[in-house]
Amino acid sequence: MFNFFPELLNYGFFAPFILRLALSGILIYETIKILQTENINWLLKILNIIGFLSGLLILLGLYTQIVTLVVIAHTLINRESKSQKILIIAIALSLLLTGASAFALDWPL
Repeated sequence: MFNFFPELLNYGFFAPFILRLALSGILIYETIKILQTENINWLLKILNIIGFLSGLLILLGLYTQIVTLVVIAHTLINRESKSQKILIIAIALSLLLTGASAFALDWPL
């Protein structure tokens, strides 16, 4: 089957960058929302600070493959919504396999 837009295949290197933006946005937004509540215990605070730092590292593209493993573990422990778990784990696994790609601070050797 032919591609309708074969020129777009030249930009495949930027696809993980879009995934990094989406995953970091989800992680940072959700952890800030949880950390702003007043009645949370210290363990939940620590888990959400780890989630926030993971979101920042993924946004920067620093230690991306290692951080995605942390994100997967954090998601399995901390999330309630199954659809959100599936989405975050799918994006994290994709980044684990492809790497950080464009506009990242860690480049493959």
